[in-house]
Amino acid sequence: MRGEAAWIRRALAAHGLRPKKWRGQHFLVDRGACRRIVAALEVGPRDLACEVGPGLGALTALLAERAGRVVAVEVERGFEPILRERLAGRANVELRFEDARRTPWGEVVPAGTRAKLVGNLPYSLTGPLLGAVLAAGDRFERIVVMVQREVAERMTAAPGGRAYGFFSVFVQAHARVERLFGVPPQAFWPKPKVASAVVRLWPAPWPGGPEARTRLIQVARMAFSSRRKTLLNALAQASGRSRADLAPTLARAGIAPERRAETLSLPEFAALAGALLAEPPRGG
Repeated sequence: MRGEAAWIRRALAAHGLRPKKWRGQHFLVDRGACRRIVAALEVGPRDLACEVGPGLGALTALLAERAGRVVAVEVERGFEPILRERLAGRANVELRFEDARRTPWGEVVPAGTRAKLVGNLPYSLTGPLLGAVLAAGDRFERIVVMVQREVAERMTAAPGGRAYGFFSVFVQAHARVERLFGVPPQAFWPKPKVASAVVRLWPAPWPGGPEARTRLIQVARMAFSSRRKTLLNALAQASGRSRADLAPTLARAGIAPERRAETLSLPEFAALAGALLAEPPRGG
């Protein structure tokens, strides 16, 4: 770890750069953790590996040794000379300097190509970045991301737990999720104030199709908009429909009105979405 951290400090100083706290720039310096992350991605000579936020290239260099092609998307343009120096001679690496939330993944990953994606996601941008990647989920057969430990708990939470919420439903509606291992603050330079965890996702189509998944997410967002309220009251407030109007809808979905959003499983949210959105709203 000391060797990588020392190299990073020298490289940044040589270019007059310092880590930017507002961008969550904490560089992974634990080479063992880097190897475990790349191993979890399971890339080979025939694979296209995409990386979000390569930073100074610790993961990128390992990916270049294993994957047929690597596309790394970095928002910090100042890192370009360091990355190009570190990856010199790696003809299979393409660097893109842009905001990964706006990267046209459908263009980066050609139609018919199943790529794999890895990323050390800034804590403040995990939701938007992961949302952008999952929106192009049909392009990725596997995703491995490092996130704040609490975010990993939310991503993998089951119904009924304190960590289970809208973000849990959103992620799990797009992919099967598994938590792999934790990463302590001392694995980074500079050290963050929070612990991290590595999560692997297996994107999959929703059984009812993309429109059904969109409806499920829409209803889950309404249900969690007032988490402390019963499902009946939360939906009434979010949808503008009366409790008397919504009660039969919940009954048709087989869901008791006094339940709360955090107790519903994905299939139950799907049933609720089908019942709630299959009928036009009525006054009352």
